[in-house]
Amino acid sequence: MWSKSVVPRADLGIKERIYAEELCVAEGDIVQNSHSLLSENGTTIVKTTDGSDTALLFGFSPYRVGRPFIEFEAMGGEVIEFALSEKLPGEYGIGHEGDGLRHEGALFVSHVCRYIARKGWQRFEKFNPVGTRGLQLIVRNAPNGIIVHKLGLNTVNYPVENEGQFECSDPVLNKIWKTGRHTLQMCAQDGWIDCPNRESRQWLGDGIVMFDMAHYTFGQSIIALHKAFLTQICEGQRIDGLARMVSPGDIRATAITIPDYSLHWIIGTKKYLDVTNDLATVENFMPSLEKAIIWFEKSRHDNLLIANVPEWHFIEWANIERKGYSMAFNALYAGALSAMADLWRVFGYEARHQKYFSEYQQVCDAINQHFYCWTRKLYCDSVDEHSLEKGPKSSQHGNALALLYGIAPSNIVSEIVTQITDDKRLKLTDAPPIMAFCPEFDDKTDIVRANSFFSHFVYAGIANAGWIKWVVLSQSRVCATAFRLRPFINCHDFVWALLPSHLGTRHSDFN
Repeated sequence: MWSKSVVPRADLGIKERIYAEELCVAEGDIVQNSHSLLSENGTTIVKTTDGSDTALLFGFSPYRVGRPFIEFEAMGGEVIEFALSEKLPGEYGIGHEGDGLRHEGALFVSHVCRYIARKGWQRFEKFNPVGTRGLQLIVRNAPNGIIVHKLGLNTVNYPVENEGQFECSDPVLNKIWKTGRHTLQMCAQDGWIDCPNRESRQWLGDGIVMFDMAHYTFGQSIIALHKAFLTQICEGQRIDGLARMVSPGDIRATAITIPDYSLHWIIGTKKYLDVTNDLATVENFMPSLEKAIIWFEKSRHDNLLIANVPEWHFIEWANIERKGYSMAFNALYAGALSAMADLWRVFGYEARHQKYFSEYQQVCDAINQHFYCWTRKLYCDSVDEHSLEKGPKSSQHGNALALLYGIAPSNIVSEIVTQITDDKRLKLTDAPPIMAFCPEFDDKTDIVRANSFFSHFVYAGIANAGWIKWVVLSQSRVCATAFRLRPFINCHDFVWALLPSHLGTRHSDFN
């Protein structure tokens, strides 16, 4: 994209100096035959001048995950550095076109590496794969130049097949499909990863959501990865029954975890069985799921609701009310009880099925009794577990889950959908460190808008209600996580939906 001279800052460490060093107009002929880097057999000469190093910026389109490499000849002692980013300067309103890559703060990993050359031909390749849209190459101590034969990215991905296809007359919709499919593929590595650049961990909640989309997109080719994902959750289960929030990973088993992820795990296992009919595998999971659901039994009150969830009561990065009885959490618990009832019925354990189905109904009844506000015509976010006073705030989160898991009676569904799709009242909320500086929120009139993770459940809940009047087409960003996209379209007074008739089908039902 460009080549520039660099004012070196040898007083800084590698993580700081690449981003802090001043870039200026190239001095002399510091790069020769730069176009050859785009060909298979050409060579490019990169050299430094007195008092200046040399930087070159490259863009990868589309965004890819891989290990950057360089093949070159050197005299010996030259220094090669890479800085890598998920976006280029000027994209998404950050920086300006023509800038160098810059560190984006504590929440974003600084992907940099350094190689000191020996004499002769050599190849350097970064050990760990990185999500890459921008690659900045810095060459130091090369007054005689290095001869670059190849510069690129050794891409890595799970070997999926694009079994699901979508095409229509609207080019925007077609682009959304392709963008979402590509993003999913970038997050499918040796496991489901949160995001290939910032945090390559297999978070439980992320994997559940990714499979909900991936089995439509990649069909049978993604099943083995998700089976391994569910197996690893069981293998990493804590002794108290809760799942670790990352399995496997560098967060120790005894560390804090996210209890709501265990509920997603149970529900997600039921989804896996629905998609695959892999009875043998899921039957092996059942003791682990039973151990998990018992943890919640020990935490509930006489009305079967759970109050003041311990550890990290996450739900997602949104400022919903979580004190006392939490609507979103207890709705997830109802969904997990329903899933357990269905699972045990599949395996012929009628008594277990009846137990969990009865408890599901009791939790639904308690939610409708205590959380639904007839004045607001919405479920509130929280209820005081002692006085049973309803909290002032409502969100898309709990209300959408009430639609998704059949909690809301049919006579209130239409009003709930109307309100949680009222764009004038929906607001993102502060949830540091991820979400900050959001608009002022009025508990009496505003509704907490779901962020990127929970939007998946909001759309699923609306779809499950069978009454969709409003949906969002937001700007997409193919660099963070697979659930970033919001693939629903405002179609005036009606909405169409295409649903596959079965896994891997060539045809769809039109509603």
